[in-house]
Amino acid sequence: MDTENWDDMRGGVVYRTATFQFGCGAKPDGGDNFWFEKKGERYIKSNALNFHYGGYVSFYIKVGSGATDCEMVDPGEEVQLQYSRNKYFNDSTVVTLGTYAADSFQNFRLVEVPVPASSPDYDRSSVYIRWIQPKHDFVRYMDTWALDDIKVVTPFVCEKGADGSFCSGKGTCVATNVCSCYDGFIGGACGAACYWNYWHEKECGCPVPLETLA
Repeated sequence: MDTENWDDMRGGVVYRTATFQFGCGAKPDGGDNFWFEKKGERYIKSNALNFHYGGYVSFYIKVGSGATDCEMVDPGEEVQLQYSRNKYFNDSTVVTLGTYAADSFQNFRLVEVPVPASSPDYDRSSVYIRWIQPKHDFVRYMDTWALDDIKVVTPFVCEKGADGSFCSGKGTCVATNVCSCYDGFIGGACGAACYWNYWHEKECGCPVPLETLA
């Protein structure tokens, strides 16, 4: 929930457990949340993220409740999750990943949304995500919604070998920039081979072509 993770937020505030909770209720485990309740624009936008190899966005969202202290969000006033290569979200690269209406999210619910990997016609190595409520009554404390426990998860990325694959195709990427090399291979990208010489001694880092040991 740190504001330093975000490029911009409008119409929302960070509410702390000790001072106030989202008026229509709170997550069972409490904690802070982003509450969007002002009368102007309502959105929150991330800093640039790298989804070149895909991943997913995980978050809890609550949209109205119909309770006396929180008006139900009307049809057409739903919250959307979007991503775009343009930080201003004003061109054709804007993609809507999900729409969240009050009738399904009157209580905080966990949502996990996959983000596809880059394709030849769309580079996702630097994209922005945002939650936005494009339409609402523009009256404070009406049509309100909240977000909590936001996470962005992407695959581990390791050094590539000469063949262009992670860990040279001779190991497993077990953490970012950490290859677990198969037996007979070493190095940061598992690009160096080992072999047993005439005296049955293991020598590593030799210039033997990898394909001869595959």
